[in-house]
Amino acid sequence: MKVRCKMRLNTITTWLGQKALYDAAGKHAGYEKQMLYDAAFSAVYSENKDDENAAFWQATPSGKLEVAMIIQMPWTLGAEYYIDVSPALPAMATED
Repeated sequence: MKVRCKMRLNTITTWLGQKALYDAAGKHAGYEKQMLYDAAFSAVYSENKDDENAAFWQATPSGKLEVAMIIQMPWTLGAEYYIDVSPALPAMATED
């Protein structure tokens, strides 16, 4: 099942973190300092019942999403984004 959320980017924070390094054989070879970018989103809303955001607010009146990225922030502060959530793997049958 896929769910579509509509969220607004409220904050972008940068901080110094670490990135894993690997050798040619794929073995972990340590870490290097790396600038990280945090993005914090919240659910949209609107008091205008004809606005698309009001419809999203009716379905998801509250919500937060925070992600950290190593690549430079690709989004715009204050902009609204659709975020689709769906299962990563097919459902697996359970054994009794």
